[in-house]
Amino acid sequence: MRRIILILTLCLLWGAGCVAPGLVPPETVPTDVTVVNTSYQVELNPARPATQGLIFYPGGLVDPEAYIPLLAPLADAGVRVIITRPWLGLAVFNPQAAWYVVDREPPLRWYVAGHSLGGAMAVKAVKGKPQLFAGLALLGAYADTADDYSQGTLPVVSISATQDGLSTPAEIEVGKSRLPADTRYVVLEGGNHAQFGSYGPQRGDGNATMSEEKQQQLTRQALWELLAISR
Repeated sequence: MRRIILILTLCLLWGAGCVAPGLVPPETVPTDVTVVNTSYQVELNPARPATQGLIFYPGGLVDPEAYIPLLAPLADAGVRVIITRPWLGLAVFNPQAAWYVVDREPPLRWYVAGHSLGGAMAVKAVKGKPQLFAGLALLGAYADTADDYSQGTLPVVSISATQDGLSTPAEIEVGKSRLPADTRYVVLEGGNHAQFGSYGPQRGDGNATMSEEKQQQLTRQALWELLAISR
């Protein structure tokens, strides 16, 4: 019962971020990137051996494949990307998923990222076992009150959008107190919540004045800087 109450509470906190419309077919994957779908994750594998990896938690009820257009260029740049496929589409059921990825994968330099509710669970994963990871990225997300990471030592980037109706600018501002003082904040002027993925309009979201392609390009740039990748 306590777990059910927690799930319902988190869904209320993240509002319509727990309900996403149907998946828009992903863009063409770069030729040198191999996509592998399993029952528990989507893998984006680079052509050359990777030294860095990114574990990504999807937003609530968002198909993991909706993030392929955003993340495939990272794999094309040599990063092994793992998009988790949480039970019932809610990362809250397995916030430790990143721990298990690190345990079964090669010993890469692993980063964790997440969108919306997935971002909150990414914070939980990093806070629980920070020694496993090299950094954290939040996309339209913030740390839950139960997972204050203000004393954390890993580099963190928070990527938010001014037209986000689900993780609003005001909520991102309040959430700053729960992230390290040296967190890097990237604010996308004209972006919204749904355009961090490719799954179409989302109930309760704001109207973007920036294109989805541009929003994802700027988001990738912030992720590249976290991973210290030069292109």
